[in-house]
Amino acid sequence: MRKFGKESTAPTEGVNRESGGWLQNHGALAVCIIALLAFVLRTAFAYGVSADGNFALSGGSEAQYHLHVVESILNGSFVIGADAAANYPIGGLNLNPPLYDFIAAGIGSIGGASFALAVLAPIFGALTVFPVYLVGKELRSVKVGVLAALIYALLALPISASVFSNGTEFAFAAFLFAFFILMMIKLIKKVDEDVLAVKEAVIAGVFLGLIALTWNGFRMILVLLIIVMVIQIVLDRFNSKDFKVPLYSYSIVMVIGVVMGALYYIPAGLWDAVFSGPVLITVTAVVFGFIFRAVASKPWIFTIPALIIAFAAVAVVLFFVDSDLCTALLVGNSSYTNPIMQ
Repeated sequence: MRKFGKESTAPTEGVNRESGGWLQNHGALAVCIIALLAFVLRTAFAYGVSADGNFALSGGSEAQYHLHVVESILNGSFVIGADAAANYPIGGLNLNPPLYDFIAAGIGSIGGASFALAVLAPIFGALTVFPVYLVGKELRSVKVGVLAALIYALLALPISASVFSNGTEFAFAAFLFAFFILMMIKLIKKVDEDVLAVKEAVIAGVFLGLIALTWNGFRMILVLLIIVMVIQIVLDRFNSKDFKVPLYSYSIVMVIGVVMGALYYIPAGLWDAVFSGPVLITVTAVVFGFIFRAVASKPWIFTIPALIIAFAAVAVVLFFVDSDLCTALLVGNSSYTNPIMQ
C-alpha cells in the first residue's frame, strides 16, 4: 500500500533545505573558513618581523605597558592598581583593568610574555567574526551574517588593531563588545514584544562587566545604553505605554556591568581616576528613570521639563560640592590629567 503522507512530505523537506543554497545551509563552515582567513591576514605579514625581534610589539606605549604588567604578574611583583614604575621614582597608578593582562600571563607562562601579547591580538581578531556572524544572522539571515563576518575579517581598521605583534587589549575588547551587541539585539527584540528580557539583560550585563575589566574607556558604552534607554522610554511615554520593561531591562544591564567593574576599580583605588564617572551616570540614569515612571500618570509636558531641570540642579549642586565629580558625571574621568597622574 502506498503511504501518500510520507512520500509527499520527505521530498518537500529536501527541496526546502536545498532552496537556501550552499551558504544558507553551511553558514557555520563558511564562518570557520572566514575566521581562518582573518587569522592568516593578521599574522602572515607581521609574524616574521616580530619574531625576528624576539616577538617585538608594534602597539606603541600601550603595548609596552601591557608587557610590563604581564611580566610583573609572572614574576610576582604585580600589585592591584599600583605601579612603582609609573611616575618613577614616586610611583603611580596602573589605570588599565587586569583581565586581558591575566589572560596574556597565562599564555606567557608557557611561551613568554611578549609572545603571548603578540599572538593574542590576531586570535581574538579572528574569533570576533563568530559573534559578528551571529549578529548578522539575528538581524536578518545566515547569508547576511556570513557577509558581515567576511567584511569584518577584511576591514583595514580591525586588521590594524588586531595584527600579530599589536600587543594591546583592543582586539579582545572588540570580541567582547560584539557578543554584547548580540545580546542587546536579543534584548531589544524581547522589549519590543513587551517581554522582560531578564536572561538577555543578565548576559549582556556580564559582557559589559567583562569589557569594564578589560578596557577603562567603557563609560562610552554606558552613555550609548542610556541614550537608547531614554529614547525608548520617552517614546513609550508619548504613546501612553508603560515603559517598565525597557526601564528594567536596561537598568539590569548597566547595574551588573558597573557592579562587576566595581569589584576591581574600587579596591584598586581608581575611583577618581577611572570609575566615578561610570558610576555616577549609571546611578543618575536609573534613578531618574524610575522617578519618571513613578510620575507617569502626570502629563509628560510637565514631568519631562521638570526632570531636566532637576538634573541640571543636581549637576550645579555637585559642581559646588565637588567639581571633579561634576566633571566625571558630565564628560567622564580625565584619567591622564588627574593630579594623581602628575
